[in-house]
Amino acid sequence: MITENVRKQLADYRKHGKKLKYLINYLMGLIDDEDDFENIIIREMKALAFNEDEIVECLEYHFGFDMSWHPMSVNYRKDENNG
Repeated sequence: MITENVRKQLADYRKHGKKLKYLINYLMGLIDDEDDFENIIIREMKALAFNEDEIVECLEYHFGFDMSWHPMSVNYRKDENNG
């Protein structure tokens, strides 16, 4: 669960020029084994005015998440076309 204090800290980091990758990395260190991990990150980063496609791309390329379930992923539904 993301507390209001964490949201304020993220907003402060954003205001001081921290990049998306840094903010996601920071947030990942605070989230405890949530089932909806990727969606929590997307929601919190969108609240900081990042574009959803940029967030999904960062999660895929910088953090190695399988985001093929997300419509903004470059890999969206690729497995369905190969079958």
